Amino acid sequence: MTTHTEPVTAVRLASGLDDLLAGAEHRRPLSMDDGKSGTRMERLSIHGAPHVLKHLDLEESWLMRSTGDLGRRQVLLFGGDLLDALPACIDHAVVAVAAVPAGGGREGSALLMRDVGEHLVPEGSAPLTAEQEYRFVDAMAALHAAYWGFGGDDALISLAMHYTFLSEATTLVEGERGGRDAVPPLIGAGWSGLGTMSPGVSRLVRGLLDDLSPLVLALEATPQTLVHGDWKLGNMGSGPDGRTILLDWDRVSRGPGTLDLAWYLAINCDRLARPKEAVIDLYRERLEAHGVETAGWFETQVELALIGGFVQLGWEKLLGGDPAELGWWDARIAAAAHLLDG
Repeated sequence: MTTHTEPVTAVRLASGLDDLLAGAEHRRPLSMDDGKSGTRMERLSIHGAPHVLKHLDLEESWLMRSTGDLGRRQVLLFGGDLLDALPACIDHAVVAVAAVPAGGGREGSALLMRDVGEHLVPEGSAPLTAEQEYRFVDAMAALHAAYWGFGGDDALISLAMHYTFLSEATTLVEGERGGRDAVPPLIGAGWSGLGTMSPGVSRLVRGLLDDLSPLVLALEATPQTLVHGDWKLGNMGSGPDGRTILLDWDRVSRGPGTLDLAWYLAINCDRLARPKEAVIDLYRERLEAHGVETAGWFETQVELALIGGFVQLGWEKLLGGDPAELGWWDARIAAAAHLLDG
C-alpha cells in the first residue's frame, strides 16, 4: 500500500461542538436537492471563510440507521489516520470532526467541511465532459491503488452492508418507524417490479436479495482495497487546484475496487460521458497506470461487481423503466450468472 508522508487534508479532532465551531458566525440551514439521507446541514462562516456543518444523528438519518452507524463512525474515520494515505488528487473537504450528543440521548457526530459547493458537479441532467470523467475515474483508480491489499478496519462498514442498506428490509423498518423520508418507500416499490427482467436474471437477483452470501464470498475472493462507496456526481466536483472533490465518506469499507466503479456506472448512468464499457476500460487503464496488475482477476471482479451494482440500485432502475438501461444490466447480469452457480 502506498502512503504519503503528510495527510492530504489534516482533520482536527475537536473536543465538542463548541470547540468545533470556535469563531463561527452566520449559521443558517442548508438544503440540498440531491441530499436524500435525512442528514441535517448548516452553512456558516469561520473567520470569514465559508464552511458547512453536517450533523450526524441516528434519530434523523435513515441512511445511518440502514448502514448500522450508531453515531461515531465518522469520528473514528476522520479522527484517526486511516485517510492519511489518500492520494493527493482527492480532496474530502473535511477540516474537523467532533463527537456530540444526539437525539434520544444517543451519541452523534458533527463534521465541519470547507464549503466547496460552487465546485461540485451542477445538479441536473447534463452529461459530464469526457475530460472531467477521465479525472474522476483516474482519481478512483488512484484511491484504490493507494490502498491496494487493504486489510480492513473496525471503524468501517462490512462489504455486505453495501448490498443491504437499500434492501426491502429498509422499507419495512423505516415504515414501521413512521419515517417520512422519500427513499425508503421507493425501494420496496421498485423491487416489486423485478419480474419484468428476464427470468434467469430475476431469479438470480431475487436469490441475492434473500441471501447475499454467494456474491459477498465471490467478491472477497478477489483483490481488495479501500472503497469509498458513494461515487455519485452529487458528491463530486473539481477544485480550483485540480483535485477531485469527493464528499460523504460514510460508507467506506474494505472491498473490491470495482464496487465503486459499478456504483458510479449505476447511479450516474444518465450523465456519463462515455458508454459504460468505455468507462470500465478507462478504469482498468488508470488502475494499471497507478501500478496495479489487472491480469487474471479483473474481468471476474467487474462482472461480480456489476451484479452487485444492480442488487444495490436495481429497484431505482425498475422504477425508472428505461428499456435501454434495464436491457444493459439484464444482459451483463445474465452473462455473469455462471460466476455464482453452485
